[in-house]
Amino acid sequence: MKHHPDKFATKGEKAIEQAEEMFQEITEAYELIKRLRSIN
Repeated sequence: MKHHPDKFATKGEKAIEQAEEMFQEITEAYELIKRLRSIN
């Protein structure tokens, strides 16, 4: 997973925060797609 926060643990606080935000956005988008396609 390219934007998983754990991959940025040694990159500094700012990089971790950015990775967490991106990971959350990706997760939300995936959940929306699943709901729209009725995938559980």
